[in-house]
Amino acid sequence: MLLKVSKKTRYEPAKKSLFGFRGFDRAGKQKVGSTSKQADRADHVWYIDTLLESARNGEIDVLTSSLSIVECVSVKDPTKESAGREFFAGLLESGKSGIKLIQPTSAIQLKARDLRWFSELSLKGFDSVHAASALIFRCDELLTLDKDFFNNADKLQNMGLQVLKPGATKCLPEHRRQQSLLE
Repeated sequence: MLLKVSKKTRYEPAKKSLFGFRGFDRAGKQKVGSTSKQADRADHVWYIDTLLESARNGEIDVLTSSLSIVECVSVKDPTKESAGREFFAGLLESGKSGIKLIQPTSAIQLKARDLRWFSELSLKGFDSVHAASALIFRCDELLTLDKDFFNNADKLQNMGLQVLKPGATKCLPEHRRQQSLLE
């Protein structure tokens, strides 16, 4: 799942807005399972939780494509499958998490195709839709850990969209960053 954050969405131009988090489970563990990266993931999860809290408080917009509902269907640890399903459903379907779902309209689908055809982005189908959604909604950042997005980061940056890991976000309100120093 990807999240976009941006300060200039169509709905509330004064806010920052993000698009999509990808490759996380609730504990912040990496799908590949390297222990050295688990601490890094936990740090990213703190940022995600804090960004979502900021979104719930109306300080920023956090958006993702409704395709994320289809993409977020399993967790790495089969013993946590039931809890994972409940978590993803609550996160994406409850309307209470702070995430606004974007429907893949015809304009978004055409933009996704054109990103591949004319901008030569090497993203898979759903990832192209995520990128197109973030661009059409004029998000400032696309937060992900997906290497395919980082391989295309320069091209997306030239289109006005930064690709970042969650811990590198610049959209987190300053008073929230100060909280991290106190914890």
